[in-house]
Amino acid sequence: MTKLDPGPRPLWTGFLDSARNFPDRPAIQVEGREVTYHGLAEKALRLAATLQDVNLGEESLTAVFAYRSETSFAAVLGALLAGGGYVPLNRTFPVDRTRLMLTRSRCRALVVDKGSETQLDYLLMGIDYPLLINCPDRADTT
Repeated sequence: MTKLDPGPRPLWTGFLDSARNFPDRPAIQVEGREVTYHGLAEKALRLAATLQDVNLGEESLTAVFAYRSETSFAAVLGALLAGGGYVPLNRTFPVDRTRLMLTRSRCRALVVDKGSETQLDYLLMGIDYPLLINCPDRADTT
């Protein structure tokens, strides 16, 4: 009798398994603090739900304008959990190059961490298509 190979599992399944089995263990260490699997999963699932609520569709791209932050990790996981992909945008790159990456990718959503917000207005200049913008580090947004 042969064992059936279920094929490759998505990246997020392993992460959610760890979050379920080890919720209080550190998943990442960023910005001088540890973030537990539970905390990271909660933020990623919240972002995924937001992306799904606005019906971006499977295989749509989410731009992640964040740099070595809890939000950057949560946004990548959230985009994958929502069934799409992600485009990493780095705030240390020239903003004109970053804007070009954003416009060429035609991302339908943009997640921004607190440290990248200062460049947001300039980044969005000339964007001529609908774009969901999510700043989860702000108290006044989801």
